[in-house]
Amino acid sequence: MDILTKEMIVRAGQCDRFGRFSPDNMLILFQEIAGEHSERLGCGRGAVLKSGAVWVLTRTELQILRYPLYIEKITVSTFPTKVRRGIFPRFFYIDDENGDRLINASSFWTVMDIKTLSMTRLEWLENAMPQNTELEKPMGFPSSAEIVDADERLTTYSPKYSDLDLNGHVNNTKCAMWLSDLLGEDRLRNNPLNSLVVNYNREIRGLEDIIFSLRVSDTKVSLRCMRDGLSHIDVSAGFFTSDKPNIHPLAAK
Repeated sequence: MDILTKEMIVRAGQCDRFGRFSPDNMLILFQEIAGEHSERLGCGRGAVLKSGAVWVLTRTELQILRYPLYIEKITVSTFPTKVRRGIFPRFFYIDDENGDRLINASSFWTVMDIKTLSMTRLEWLENAMPQNTELEKPMGFPSSAEIVDADERLTTYSPKYSDLDLNGHVNNTKCAMWLSDLLGEDRLRNNPLNSLVVNYNREIRGLEDIIFSLRVSDTKVSLRCMRDGLSHIDVSAGFFTSDKPNIHPLAAK
């Protein structure tokens, strides 16, 4: 199965304050369907662990054309492409029930040795991954996060137990939730994110404080998640300038 497609309904617990499928839940969905597809291909977490390694997500980019809305039926699809020097590209897209495109996304994954915590190459894994050269990619490879030219706002954050995943580090999806919390309701009510780039530079383990460096302009925002002077996660995003396709009719005013 070179491509995996699943139908779903957007549930209330996946939505933001205004009935939109939230960016952090988009990242969760993509992470989970990638894991499911890898399992079906014989390349899942358990198989990789037997080789003394784990999957690591290093970069993600989302293009949001229109937000999926509460109780809307959608279809999510994913497929990997040819391995590039130890980097495993994987693409995603979400369509509405009419087949119109809502979201495009791309990601880079790699495999890390659990003892040395360094990138490793597994020949069997690279051979097992479909190349899918005939499939049209929904977008380009994920880009580098941009640091916005705007005043910097520094905030100290203490990671919580719920931030940690089964690998023992801050889950990759949390940065989208952190960004939304920092921006707040007034900014996101009529100007939700229309793009999101996340670069995972270093894992964040433990519950020691993180420094958030937030920069916001009229059209863009960037967030650096730092510890000990090093950026562990870099995030950049753009804003919708019109609320017409992005406010659910059931959302509270």
